[in-house]
Amino acid sequence: MSVPRDGSKPVPSIWFDVEDLFEHVRHNPRPSGIQRLALEIMRGMVSDPAMRHRVGFVRHAPDGRDLLVVSWAEVDRLFGSAAPVAVAAAMPAAPSGSVGPGVTNGGAPARRGRLDRLLGVVPARVRRPALLFAVMQTQAAAALSGIAVSIVRQEARRGMNGLGRGVRAVRRSGAAGDPASDGATARPAGEAPRRLSDVAVAGDVLTVLGSPWNALDYAALVSRARGLHGLRFAVLMHDAIPVLRPEWCDRGINRIFRHWYGSVLPLADFVFANSRATASDVEGWCGRAGIPLPGAVRPVPVGSGFGAPAGGDTVAATPRAIGSESPRRPFVLFVSTIEARKNHLLLFRVWRRLMEELPASDVPDLVFVGRAGWLVADLMDQIRNSRFLDGRLRLMQDVDDATLRGLYRSCLFTVFPSFYEGWGLPVTESLAFGTPCIASRATSIPEAGGSLARYLDPDSVGDATRVIRDAITDRQGLADWQERIQREFRPVPWSAAGRAMLDAVDAAS
Repeated sequence: MSVPRDGSKPVPSIWFDVEDLFEHVRHNPRPSGIQRLALEIMRGMVSDPAMRHRVGFVRHAPDGRDLLVVSWAEVDRLFGSAAPVAVAAAMPAAPSGSVGPGVTNGGAPARRGRLDRLLGVVPARVRRPALLFAVMQTQAAAALSGIAVSIVRQEARRGMNGLGRGVRAVRRSGAAGDPASDGATARPAGEAPRRLSDVAVAGDVLTVLGSPWNALDYAALVSRARGLHGLRFAVLMHDAIPVLRPEWCDRGINRIFRHWYGSVLPLADFVFANSRATASDVEGWCGRAGIPLPGAVRPVPVGSGFGAPAGGDTVAATPRAIGSESPRRPFVLFVSTIEARKNHLLLFRVWRRLMEELPASDVPDLVFVGRAGWLVADLMDQIRNSRFLDGRLRLMQDVDDATLRGLYRSCLFTVFPSFYEGWGLPVTESLAFGTPCIASRATSIPEAGGSLARYLDPDSVGDATRVIRDAITDRQGLADWQERIQREFRPVPWSAAGRAMLDAVDAAS
């Protein structure tokens, strides 16, 4: 609990559990949507002088029974710069520093690892398809590997059936720093980590912003923190997709989601959501499942923009080329993990139709930014068999923030045809850069795009083709649309989400 500078009575502090971020970076060097949102909320609070003294960060102790304090600096440096990796199987080799017309990786050299060396003995005609298959399968399994290892180890050790209560997949050695500082320094080398029990006081709030589902015994950890230290507990819900639309998730994730939230939500003093749609979904599911909630699920504002721009750069900057080269062809951008729910297949079919209906010179390239995820083996086969739509489709992964900014600014417009979202972060990211976005009208996505985005039916190739073709062929209309976005879009600071959570905590105190 922090003491205000004016000497008035202490105010509750929020301690963010960041263990899932450290777990995520073991498998993926770049943050996905949930990790991005959690990072930006925490960064916004740490950057705000009115809130930074009320924020702390914790990881899980190796025994899984306590929480260790870490500094913001340790969290903030998790996702460092990484050269974007292009997946261009069955295509002619691109020039050095390029992954296709209009998209460059800033001249970063290609990275060759053990898999590349092994593929060196494979005949050339099958080498690229084999590489694509290996990359796709490895990435699709990575998200579940930590959870699977945790379950196997715990059941072998404890002899429990079903999910069990879980153990840590990896024994962490957390380092602690000043939880209320701006994270400029971590704890001195050799100094023992501080436990949350040594610094937190009754009334403080342990808060989960991300997805620490690999900790299957999390309810026990929360119960100890609430019982022994008088902490309260808060959860930010990103969506209820695994229980409402399980067909778009791995079966193991569905089981874990039900178990984790079914055991953890009854312990919550505050339940927040990233949209009104998510709040409604969570309340409906909990009501049907008999899961008690502390009250109404509270939506919090979702910010716009991301990261800490280098050199004072701002999201309102004039569009510019990526890297040192100007794009050789115009392109349309889709930022998302490649999985069935995100509806990449719709765009594949739309672009095939556009290539048949329009002159080749009028069809822009299509750029997918994101790793391959669940339930997309057939789609990846189609992409490969079509020779990446004869060179008009580009895939990029592990793209750093600077490159992603360049992509947003340099594309004609963005697309986001997802079937189901908790919010729709790439929609607001696009608008924040002054770039038009054509998005699905499903679930929460119109909350993210408002009146500045245009919408399509995610179930209709015909409707999607019509909306996208109109934007491609009417360049003056596209320019007018972009000018309106740049004139009317009002960015939301990420600190607004933190302020909403603190206001709820203070009101309950």
